[in-house]
Amino acid sequence: MIQALSQKMKKWSSSVDTRSNGVDTRDLSQKAYFAVLSCVST
Repeated sequence: MIQALSQKMKKWSSSVDTRSNGVDTRDLSQKAYFAVLSCVST
């Protein structure tokens, strides 16, 4: 489950990265990614 989730997040962050404001949204997606990971791991 975690692998599938991380793949989704990777796809999402890479697709967001191509936009002009990609840095902003990628930072946000990374925070969400780590938040989800910490939730799943505990």
